[in-house]
Amino acid sequence: MTREELIAISTQELEKLPADEFDVIAMHFQTENRAELARQLADEAEDMWSGDHEAPVPENEWPSAHLQLLLDMHRDEKREALLAEHRRIASEIIDGLEPARRALLCWRFHTTVQRRVVALVASATERAMEEELVKTTSFREAVSTVVGFEIELQIDEIEDHYYHGGDVRHSPGVDTMGESAPAQRELDPVELAAEPDATSAALDVFGGRR
Repeated sequence: MTREELIAISTQELEKLPADEFDVIAMHFQTENRAELARQLADEAEDMWSGDHEAPVPENEWPSAHLQLLLDMHRDEKREALLAEHRRIASEIIDGLEPARRALLCWRFHTTVQRRVVALVASATERAMEEELVKTTSFREAVSTVVGFEIELQIDEIEDHYYHGGDVRHSPGVDTMGESAPAQRELDPVELAAEPDATSAALDVFGGRR
């Protein structure tokens, strides 16, 4: 296929794009001139797909395949940026908690590793919003609601074990959003004496003692 034919096909494919997707492609090629866009798309598509005898699409579909690739990359970048922003907000909310409540949240999620707690809170909040378990469109407000809810659940669980027997540290427990957490084996007295307290460990990490 000649370059002129690829440019003609590229022009047709660009004309099919809705306005928002056209803007993405224009931003990628740094021009809004349709003739120039068609030329650059044809050249880039040829560079990407030519010379590969195992190319998954025929020549006349190179421009459309390359447009889809560029749009998919843009969507992935937007998604990654959104996830990063959600983690940033979750981190700010968690860092603003009193040390004792932050320790309870760590206990709730079975980890004192900061990045894991932040990721779990962000993920739980996204799911809560998707399932309309929180009545807000503000991610910051939703994080605060989810964090408070999880902490109160952990307090209730501790209170239940305190008044009804058993060791909350070694019972099956409940993971975030109501899913069962894996059961832990019972420790013998020697192991138990050597094991650091879960709340103390969380306070050490998030309360500034480490």
